[in-house]
Amino acid sequence: MEKLLLKVSILGKDYTIATDEEREIVLKAADLLNNLTQNIVKKTSSLNEQKVIVLAALQLATDLIKQEGSSFDLRSKLSGLVQLIESALK
Repeated sequence: MEKLLLKVSILGKDYTIATDEEREIVLKAADLLNNLTQNIVKKTSSLNEQKVIVLAALQLATDLIKQEGSSFDLRSKLSGLVQLIESALK
């Protein structure tokens, strides 16, 4: 499968991305990263670009870990409910 080439802009710089992902997903991800980095720049204008990107990456990783934890908790609760229902049906 041929890689899709997309142009995205982050912190005012253009990047060409070669990806196997869907176009809309990559564009949404780039937009999310751009917005997050722009917000960090507004709050902490003294940071260099590299530190802004690192802070954005840490924020995204933290959000992902929180989401994964929530998903695990939900799966665990659903599993418990399924067992309860199965017991009640016997």
